[in-house]
Amino acid sequence: MQVNATINQKRFKCGICQDSMLKKYEIGGMKFHSKHICNKCRKTFSEEDLVFVLNLFIAYGGYFNKYPREYFSIKEEIYKLGEKLKQMQKKPNYLKINIKLIHDALLHGITLEEIYSIMELMKINRLGV
Repeated sequence: MQVNATINQKRFKCGICQDSMLKKYEIGGMKFHSKHICNKCRKTFSEEDLVFVLNLFIAYGGYFNKYPREYFSIKEEIYKLGEKLKQMQKKPNYLKINIKLIHDALLHGITLEEIYSIMELMKINRLGV
């Protein structure tokens, strides 16, 4: 009688997309807060981006592709932010604004590569400087 080996194996959830997986993957030989990364996310993000994205989700919650992509437009969000910035009395914290925009985009399944491409097309500096 042959037994399926995966039945008794421990399953993990990817720290980025929440997909179920069998094998752990450690970033740079380190475990990040007991979070593990699936092969799909390893192919989607560079190792540097994996660390950044994972830390964003640890800090702000959620996971990659949590919401439908069609409900979010980076261009629209940037234009909304631009209007808000025009109305602000004090100097805005551009880093905080960019992090929120990137986090929101990731929640809607938009990769960092796509975000940066759109920002480049719109001639927006990634750092907001």
